[in-house]
Amino acid sequence: MELRRGFVEFARSRGFSFDGWFDYVVTDVWKVKDMLVIELPCSAFPFTYPQLVPVLAPEEYWRLKASLNTRSEL
Repeated sequence: MELRRGFVEFARSRGFSFDGWFDYVVTDVWKVKDMLVIELPCSAFPFTYPQLVPVLAPEEYWRLKASLNTRSEL
């Protein structure tokens, strides 16, 4: 919850409003050794057009997520 709140406040300070999407702003979290990796959106696009994300996301994105999923200690 604190991660979400902090990101929503940070986004608001940058001119973005994620207030309506509070429950979704932390997309995923991984712990790899002593590093915490948090996936956050850079815009409201994935929430507004979720059906387009699988089509538009580059292959490198999916490879990175798969790699983090296999190495995560969470």
